[in-house]
Amino acid sequence: MRVTDAHVHFFETDRYRYSWLEEEGMAGITRPFGPDDYLAIAADGPVDVTATVHVHAEPDQDTDQLALLRHLQELQEEKGLPSAAIGWADLSAPDFPDRLTALAEIEVFRGVRQHVFHPPPGEEYPTQAPRPHMMAEERWRAGFTELGERGFTFDLLFWSNQLPEAVDLLEECAGTTVVIEHALFPSIWPSLETWQQAIRALPAHDNVYAKVSAFGQMGTVTTDKVQPYIQELLDHFGTDHVMLASNFPVDRLHSSWDQLWNAYLGAVSGLSVTEKDQVLRSNALDAYGIAGA
Repeated sequence: MRVTDAHVHFFETDRYRYSWLEEEGMAGITRPFGPDDYLAIAADGPVDVTATVHVHAEPDQDTDQLALLRHLQELQEEKGLPSAAIGWADLSAPDFPDRLTALAEIEVFRGVRQHVFHPPPGEEYPTQAPRPHMMAEERWRAGFTELGERGFTFDLLFWSNQLPEAVDLLEECAGTTVVIEHALFPSIWPSLETWQQAIRALPAHDNVYAKVSAFGQMGTVTTDKVQPYIQELLDHFGTDHVMLASNFPVDRLHSSWDQLWNAYLGAVSGLSVTEKDQVLRSNALDAYGIAGA
């Protein structure tokens, strides 16, 4: 079964610092992890990975983001992956248009991941946004709109208390293709029902995709565990707007490669051949503009 792995990270821990990897529980993934490591894990597994999307892995903010993306371009040319890369930029920065122009010159670049999620007062998350209401800021929205006007995507993740702002953003700035990351982190919602209510509140227009990933936060991934979430996403967004991803090596802390993909395959086993191909492979290609995979 051919798949597009829509969310992977290469950790250059010998080049850059990732402070969030120093948090408790991350010891198993603090060493460098690159294309060769990924290919070794994926070899002989239950799926045939034909394309990969590298998503900005949150190195510290003093990292040269252009140099990092150019390095990913070199890896693509040397190793064949990643097929596409989601970089980082501050959409609210005065020089964002110029920064986007520089990023766009790097062939592997497809879009931006800038964390906007910010827990309510009294809660913290290692890579939370610096301000709680970025999605509502006029300057940030201008950058978000320009991103779409120039044909690039935005990987979005927000906290439960930010749902109204996210809904407004997706309704008012519908020209930008958005990929909702990590199935909206089910683990941060009080229950399956409250998560379902949030998903159903989101606009399901052509430019909104949902990415199933990071279920490791709920422990070892099994079909029974992910099935209700995947089904809800399929029901709301449609089989042509849901994609699957490993989130490796992060989710390797909780599940093996085979466990993860076998769980996914079990969860979509009731779909038609065409629908499976959409969810497993082609939706991510369409969302991120990847050809020939």
